[in-house]
Amino acid sequence: MRRVVLQWEEQGGSGKSSVAVGRAGWQWEEQCGSGKSRVAVWVVAFGMGLDKSDVRGIVHYNMPKSFESYVQEIGRAGRDGVPAHCHLFLDPEGGDLHELRRHIYADTVDHYTVKKIVQKVFPPCKCRQIHQKQQDLARTQEEVDDSEMMELMDTCDENPVETPEHTTETGQNTPVQQLEQAKVPTEDVSPFQPLDREQEHPPESSVPFPQRGEGEEEEQTGGGEDWPTTRVCHTHERAISMQDTVEGLDITEEGLETLLCYLELHPQQWVELLHPTLSTCKMVCYNGPHQLRKLTKICPPVAVVLARKRLAGERVETCDSVDFDVVEVADTMGWQLGLVKRGLRQLQWATNRGVLVEFSNLSFYFRSYGDLTPDEMDRVCEFLHGRVVAQERTKLYQLKACFKAFRSVAYKSCSFCTDKLDESRSLKLKGLLGDYFDKRRELDLSRKFQEEKDDEEEVLLKCKMKDFEGQIRADIQSFLGNRSDEKFSGRAVARIFFGIGSPCYPAQTFGRDKRYWRKYIQFDFNEIMRIAIQEIIRFK
Repeated sequence: MRRVVLQWEEQGGSGKSSVAVGRAGWQWEEQCGSGKSRVAVWVVAFGMGLDKSDVRGIVHYNMPKSFESYVQEIGRAGRDGVPAHCHLFLDPEGGDLHELRRHIYADTVDHYTVKKIVQKVFPPCKCRQIHQKQQDLARTQEEVDDSEMMELMDTCDENPVETPEHTTETGQNTPVQQLEQAKVPTEDVSPFQPLDREQEHPPESSVPFPQRGEGEEEEQTGGGEDWPTTRVCHTHERAISMQDTVEGLDITEEGLETLLCYLELHPQQWVELLHPTLSTCKMVCYNGPHQLRKLTKICPPVAVVLARKRLAGERVETCDSVDFDVVEVADTMGWQLGLVKRGLRQLQWATNRGVLVEFSNLSFYFRSYGDLTPDEMDRVCEFLHGRVVAQERTKLYQLKACFKAFRSVAYKSCSFCTDKLDESRSLKLKGLLGDYFDKRRELDLSRKFQEEKDDEEEVLLKCKMKDFEGQIRADIQSFLGNRSDEKFSGRAVARIFFGIGSPCYPAQTFGRDKRYWRKYIQFDFNEIMRIAIQEIIRFK
């Protein structure tokens, strides 16, 4: 171990001192604040809410992930104006560097996963077809009636390319059309009051596209002046199941939410995030199908659900229970989600018992457009993937810059710095910190990472990678052969060889096999992933 700076000044007398270990919910004031303990052991969250000005020294057992973290953590020392000293243990072989890189690669996603997420966020709607039909009929000065619009909706449903499994329908007259097809009367409807769409959206047939505010910087990827300025679609309310998406795409909830935030912060404001909600409604009528059909006369959402099932070819005459996406139904009707849910819950108390209504499936809830062209979908994918890659490279540059700076001022052994402090090393480290933050203001750190990929250390690492490539391929082949009944992507295999757990490949399970877990943590993650993809293709 190397120590960057080592200088400890004993304060006070020779009385006994105690060590306090910080933990979640621990009140440090009871020990350190009152002077009962002179040493406190904390995790990296040290200093959050720390109200003590006379901290004389801080010791890092491991290297921090960036200069930003380091400055925040050591900033708790010497706030009373008296000199304080900060110490850091550094692994000269780069053990800390490899360990911290694992956390960076754990947060990234590949282009395939990004594409699947974009398809979930922007399922195609029928606004464009309906708008075109309205324009065609307007040119002939004919009045658009419900039967013609319903015929258009049926035509759209017959097109499997434009209407995926969970496509959201739209149109202000849609509930009336579906109720007419289902032959359900609506004149007795009273508990529900639909949302006035004219207040939410302008009455024109197309709406202006949200634009970036004045002075806001242009995005490097996905921005530009050639995006459409108006859209036919007024946005739809959508819900993405957290659990299903996490298991299906092998991505964490935090990672998925980050991608949604990128879309919301895009200059075109692709989505508007709302509060997470329970998106699945299950309704059971214990008195049989007759009771369910009776509910359609007092509850329009139930009538719409049965009408849509009937239009899809399902037999609803014998149904005594229904499961449906309540967010999709509310959006189809143009009603507020809270109003629909409240009305459904009231059915349990307003119908002489015998009705069970349950909401489940916690989901991300947002508004998004449904009329994106294939080219626009590709550009959104490029934007998201570019942001992910740029974030990964930025963190890698920060980590590498941190390691190089600490190693340049580190002592080879603690024995060299126990007697006298070398102040020149401290000044050099302060200068490196200043240079880093100056560059951080002036340069894109992801580009800076690319510029430094051809330095001497990277060249040596690539040469070492070529020497071990045969062994790496053999280990990947062995791993795939031992788990031939499971499906793996190249990223999943690379994560296992780096010791990175994921929702579908947890560390508790795959970490037990030490032949593969963390075996190649010292190599480049993307190179391991590239080799893994090649071997998976050959294995199939």
